[in-house]
Amino acid sequence: MTGFTSKILLVAIGSSHGDDKAAWEVAELLATRLTVKSVIKKASVPINLIDWLEDIHELHIVDACNGGGRPGELLRFEWGIDHPKFPALWKSGTHDFDVLSVLELARTLKRLPERVIIWGIVGTKFEPSGDLSSEIQSRLAAIANTIGKEVADAREVSGAVAADAG
Repeated sequence: MTGFTSKILLVAIGSSHGDDKAAWEVAELLATRLTVKSVIKKASVPINLIDWLEDIHELHIVDACNGGGRPGELLRFEWGIDHPKFPALWKSGTHDFDVLSVLELARTLKRLPERVIIWGIVGTKFEPSGDLSSEIQSRLAAIANTIGKEVADAREVSGAVAADAG
């Protein structure tokens, strides 16, 4: 890595399809809570994050998933540790190129950050242009708090540097 020794990126992957909006909503909440020392980006397709990985030490991906828990539940997986537990949750979905394939591509290209955390927000409604389910809507603040605390703790431990949100 060049320049700074540590940088944290949070990528919220979503769409306008019901519960698939959850990650974008969480990113909006986190943008007001995290300091400028974290980079927050929103994407409609996971492949976009490949272009954002330069000089990134730690990557947090937030995405809705269909299954794996109760609606509105927040799941946390660490790439390389929990990898066998989550393939079914992200191997397909509303995106043309799924999260796992993007991470495998980043690994192959030697662009995968040292630490990758995947946050799954269990959803049930993925209809086009639908609203968030009440289960997710009622949990958005708690989900943002949980993710934000880990990102803030990681930033303090690793000494992440100032970067623009956006």
